[in-house]
Amino acid sequence: MANLTYKERILKIAEEILAMRPGTHPKAALREAKAIAKTRQTYRVSADQKKASHSKTDWDSLPEHVKATISKQKAAEAERRKSGRQLEKTKIVSGGGVSPR
Repeated sequence: MANLTYKERILKIAEEILAMRPGTHPKAALREAKAIAKTRQTYRVSADQKKASHSKTDWDSLPEHVKATISKQKAAEAERRKSGRQLEKTKIVSGGGVSPR
């Protein structure tokens, strides 16, 4: 079982669960198998597989639709500034305090 991939291990565990409890729904068996696999620490993500959330994507590597959206937003902001308008600021409304009792 050590040389199986993560998905193969989950499927094998789910099959065992379904064999032990025949009335179990397959989705429930998969959910339980995922939990078992994680508690057995068989699910590990190496550092090179993790996506760095703090890294900034280069402008050249962005998809075209994202570049178009950013350009439209900048053009709209420039047009608002030129005509003397601006978007409304966000207003923080107090939700009230919680009683200590």
